[in-house]
Amino acid sequence: MKKWMVLYLILIGLLVWGFIGVFNPFFSEFDMKVNNKEKQVSTIHFIHWTPFPEKIFEQFNRKYPDIEIEYEQIDREHYSDLLKSRISSGERIDVMGIMPADYEEFVLTNVLVDLSDQPFLENYHPKVREAIKSMSLQKREYAVVYRDWVYGIWYNKIIFSKYNLDIPKNYEEFLEVCKILKSKDVAPIVLGGRDDYHARLILSIRFFDFLKSHPDWSKNLQYGNVSWNDEELLDVLKDIENFIKEGYLKENSLELTYHQAFLEFVNGQAAMIIMGDWSTNLIQYDIEKVCDPGVFPIPYNKEGEVLEVPGSNGDNLIGIFSGSEKREQAKLFLEYLSSKEAAQVYTDITMTVPPIKGINTDNVKYYELWEPLRKAKRIPVQTNLLDSAKQKSIDRKVKELLMGNITAEELLEQFNKPDD
Repeated sequence: MKKWMVLYLILIGLLVWGFIGVFNPFFSEFDMKVNNKEKQVSTIHFIHWTPFPEKIFEQFNRKYPDIEIEYEQIDREHYSDLLKSRISSGERIDVMGIMPADYEEFVLTNVLVDLSDQPFLENYHPKVREAIKSMSLQKREYAVVYRDWVYGIWYNKIIFSKYNLDIPKNYEEFLEVCKILKSKDVAPIVLGGRDDYHARLILSIRFFDFLKSHPDWSKNLQYGNVSWNDEELLDVLKDIENFIKEGYLKENSLELTYHQAFLEFVNGQAAMIIMGDWSTNLIQYDIEKVCDPGVFPIPYNKEGEVLEVPGSNGDNLIGIFSGSEKREQAKLFLEYLSSKEAAQVYTDITMTVPPIKGINTDNVKYYELWEPLRKAKRIPVQTNLLDSAKQKSIDRKVKELLMGNITAEELLEQFNKPDD
C-alpha cells in the first residue's frame, strides 16, 4: 500500500474519532430522552411536629429514585392551627401528622385517605390498630400510629438504697417516701415546669386515680356532657395543692425546661421525676456514679388489683391528605415508613420505638425498665383529645396552682369559665 494511502486512512480515522467525541454527549443525551424518556421525579411534601431522621428519606429515595420526600417539621404548639390553615387555603400537603384531637374531625370531613385495606397495616401491633379504629365512629383506619406510650416515675436506686426506701405501691406510701426524702434534705421530685405541658404531669400522681373510676370523663368533657364541677376532682386538686405546700416538689422546678429537669434527675439532684417511656432518649451518657435509674408505676393501684398504668395506644398519627395529587406515591412512602427497616432506623437514631413488629431495642438504653409498664393495662389519658387551645389554657392554669397563686377551688372555677 502506498504511503499516501496510509496517511489518508489515518486522517479519515482521526476525523471520525473527533466527530464521535464532539457529538457523543449530544447523542447520549438524545438517546436518554428518546429511549428512556427521562424519569420525572415526584416530590412528596410531608409535615409533622416530630423530628424524623433524614436517613429514612434517603433510603426511601434509593428504593424509589423517582420519588423524593420534602420534610417540614412544625412546632407542636402551633401545628394544629397551621395545618388547618393550610388545608383550607389549598397549600400543598401529601403526608401529614394528625393530632388525636383533630382526627375524628378530619375523618368526618373527608380530609384523610382511608387506609383500612392497605397490607402494610399488618406491620403494626394490634393494640394500636384497635386504638386508631376506636378514635372514630367509622371504626376504620385513616392513619397509622407511630408512637404509643405509658407514664411512669423514674427513680434513683442509689438514693432509695441509701435511705432504705421501698418502691411505693399507693399514694400514701408515695407521700411517706417524699416525707423521708425531704427530712434528709433530698428533693423528692423534680418537674420541668417551665414547659407548660410538663408542668401538667404533676397532676398524674392523683388525676389518674380519678380517671380509673371515670374512664370516659375526658371524652365526655370534650363533648360537653360533664363539667369540671366534681367533688372527687376537687379532692384530687386539693391533694396536689397539699403536695406542693409540703415542699415535695424541687424548688426550682417551675424554672426548668423538660430537658433541664431530667438532667437534674440523672445528675442525682432529685430522687424522682414523672415521665413517659419515650424519655429513654434523654439518657445519652454514663450516669451510674450518681444515678442508677429504675422505673415504677404511678402509685395508685390498690393491693391485689391488676396493674393499670396511664398511657395511650395511639399518638404521633400519620395519614395521607385526600386532596393530594400524589396519593399513590404517598402510599408508597407510608408503606416504607411502616416497614421494619424504616422503623429500625427511627429507633436507632431517635431512641424512641414505633409500635411496629420486630424492632430490635437493644440499643435503646434502659428501655427494658419500662417493659412491665408497657405490658400492663392502660388507662387512656384522653387529655390529648382536647383541642390544643383548651390544653394550653389548662396548662397555664395548673401552673398558677403550682406557684401558689390560686387555690384548688379557684382553679376549678377557672376551668369552668369559657376560654378567651
